Amino acid sequence: MAGGYDIMRIRMNNPYIESADLRSEYGSLWTEFAKEQARMWRIRNELGEGAQINPGSLTDVPIVRSAISEIVHAETEYLKTKQSDYQQEKLFLQRGVRQGDDEIRVLSEQQKKEEEGFQSDLDELQKATDLYGKGALTSPRVTDARRAVLLSSTRRLQTSAQLLQVKKQQDEFARKLAKLDDQRRLDLLRELQETSVKLNQTREKLQSVGEKLQYTAMVRSQLARGASNKPEIAIVRKGDKGSERIIASEDSELQPGDAVEVSLRYQDRLDAPPRRLSSSNTPSETDRADATGNDALRVGSR
Repeated sequence: MAGGYDIMRIRMNNPYIESADLRSEYGSLWTEFAKEQARMWRIRNELGEGAQINPGSLTDVPIVRSAISEIVHAETEYLKTKQSDYQQEKLFLQRGVRQGDDEIRVLSEQQKKEEEGFQSDLDELQKATDLYGKGALTSPRVTDARRAVLLSSTRRLQTSAQLLQVKKQQDEFARKLAKLDDQRRLDLLRELQETSVKLNQTREKLQSVGEKLQYTAMVRSQLARGASNKPEIAIVRKGDKGSERIIASEDSELQPGDAVEVSLRYQDRLDAPPRRLSSSNTPSETDRADATGNDALRVGSR
């Protein structure tokens, strides 16, 4: 009638299944912890604050060595790839700055020559106009001189516009080059912060799952021992002189009006208070089941 000493009385799932699930979660969390540790070391290495990653650095992580080696290898290759990409980006910007300097020098020289040519054509036009005014030159010659001035002026403007464009591009390359290191450091610091938060969260989860595993192992061990860990049974019986407490066993017969107390002590944790299992469906520190008939009631049947 009381229901026996089953796992429902301790208000949890089957400890054997629960323990298997918790062990799986525990192993996954340790793998995640090792991954975040390797990631943090990789970031610190990029920042110039840490040493080279090696599998021996994760000796305190209880996972297989092959998994640790794979984690470290992945982070090492990722580090090499990021550093290579950073160096290539930096070289590209530096090369762009140098090419811009060369183009600016060439265009400046060209602009100078175009200015000289424009001034020469302008002088020729002035001479042709004067001669035409004196009647010493025909109008087609003046028209050709004007066309030459227009052409040289157009080339001069094109060279100036191209020079301005190259200077603008040069400023952009120089700005990107100056910003490259700062932006890289900002990204790494942000990634380091996120990794640190995730590492702390994983550490807290590990502690929580570890405590659950200990408790589940304690309950599983208690159930596995079975009869070797006897429950403490007492009968509270009302008599002429009042209530009296009688030490009993599972085979003790009850009388009408008796109340039964059953206590199970978990020996795995001696400092823990005894857990009392209710003989009814309502949990309390000490529950009692009344015998209301003359028939014997066997308590604690499994």
